[in-house]
Amino acid sequence: MYQLRTIQVKKLSPTNTQGTRIKLTDTFYNGRNAERKTIVILPYNYELDGAIDHGLKFCEECGIKIIGYSYDTRHYTYSLLTKDFKTQLKKRG
Repeated sequence: MYQLRTIQVKKLSPTNTQGTRIKLTDTFYNGRNAERKTIVILPYNYELDGAIDHGLKFCEECGIKIIGYSYDTRHYTYSLLTKDFKTQLKKRG
């Protein structure tokens, strides 16, 4: 059995002061390593098709290869799965 790193992707509803956003959470490092960025909040891009596309595109820009996903119907959250435990959740460059 493989150990996989999970990056959760969730759509955040608009508020009175902010528009729709996408939240990515690195569940493997969340709270375990203060030097790593474990949460990223992105503005919603209406050219993309939903939360999963936002998460896939951001991970691609970070250099994280996603090998699978699952969907939590109770919390409306996607979980992106990768074998990459080294690459941080931030854009390259």
